[in-house]
Amino acid sequence: MTYDDIFHGTINKTGSWFTGTLHGTIQFVPDNPAAVTYSGHFAAWFGDENNLRNDVEHSTFNARLTGTDGTTVGVHDNAQATINANGVITVSFDHMTLSCS
Repeated sequence: MTYDDIFHGTINKTGSWFTGTLHGTIQFVPDNPAAVTYSGHFAAWFGDENNLRNDVEHSTFNARLTGTDGTTVGVHDNAQATINANGVITVSFDHMTLSCS
């Protein structure tokens, strides 16, 4: 895996905000030399927002890989977790998909 990243953060008396983005290339080489090797691009993002009463965490991940045999694999994932002022936690994993061709 080879990647670039950037992170931002802000903290003040009412809360904090952090985000990060990573993108780059990825390669999967199996132990069996006769098996298909996959390589391609990925991107990931996360965010964390907090104030005096609430907290929200977000993330998304995307990857598209192509095999040495021409097949492709795509992955997409969205996730979110929140804590409201009453301490109620909500977690969701939206739009998680895996496609192969």
